[in-house]
Amino acid sequence: IFLHFFFLSNFCWLAVICFSLFWTFRSINARNHNAKNIGQFMTYAAFGWGSPLVYVMVSVVLDQKFRYEPCNEVLVPMYGRETCSIASAAQGPYLYYPIAVLLILNMTFFIITSFKLYQYKTSSVMARENLDRSKEATELFQLFAKLFFVMGFTWILEFVSWSVSGSTKTWYWAISDVINILQGIAIFVIYICKANIITSLRKNYPGLKPLLSITDKFGGKSVDIREAETSGTNMVSTSSTGDDGMKNVELKTLNQKRQH
Repeated sequence: IFLHFFFLSNFCWLAVICFSLFWTFRSINARNHNAKNIGQFMTYAAFGWGSPLVYVMVSVVLDQKFRYEPCNEVLVPMYGRETCSIASAAQGPYLYYPIAVLLILNMTFFIITSFKLYQYKTSSVMARENLDRSKEATELFQLFAKLFFVMGFTWILEFVSWSVSGSTKTWYWAISDVINILQGIAIFVIYICKANIITSLRKNYPGLKPLLSITDKFGGKSVDIREAETSGTNMVSTSSTGDDGMKNVELKTLNQKRQH
C-alpha cells in the first residue's frame, strides 16, 4: 500500500514541477512569480500528496470490500496476494494508467514551456530584462528538463514492458528494471554533480578534494578553468591599468621638467 502511494506521489510531484515551470513561463512578460508563496506550496502539496492518498484510500476500500466475494466483478488491487504490491491483473487501472495520464500531462506542459522559453529568449524582452534573471530561468528549466527526461523515459520503458507479452516480456522487464535501478544515480548526478556545488564543497571541505576530483568530468574542471581565466583577465586588466598609470606619471614628470 505504501509502495503504491509513493509511486503515484512520485509522478504527481513531477506533474507539479512541470506545471510550475509552465505557470512561470506562461507569458513572456510574466515577472511576478514568487517561489516562496506558502499558499502556492500548500496547493501543490495537496495535489502531490493528497491526490495519490485519495486514490490509494479508494483502492484499499475496494480491496477490503470486494476482495473476498466469490462472485466479485470488481477488479481490486489485491495488495500482497501475488507480490508485495498490486496483483498483475490490476496493475493497469491502479498503477500504469494513472502514471500514463500524468506522463502525457507532463509532456504537454513540458512542450508548451519549451516553446514559451524559446519565445522569451528570442524576443526583444530579453534585451530589456535582467540577464541574470534570464540565465537563472534557463538553468532552472534545463535542470527540470533533465529530471523529466530521466523519470519520464524510464517509466515509458516500464509501461512498454508491462504492455508486451510472451517470451520478450522477460527481456523488457530486465532492461526497464536495470534502468530504474540506475535512475537514482542519474538524479544524483543531475542535482549534485554540478560545477557550483563541487566548487563549494572543495572550498568548505578540503579533505574531500581527492574524492571530488572524480567529478571533474561533470563540470569541476570547467569551473576551475573559468575561474583561472577570470583571474588571469583581472590580472591583465590590473597590469594594464598599472602600466597606464606609470605612463601618466612619466608624462607629468617630463612636462614639469620642461616648464622648469
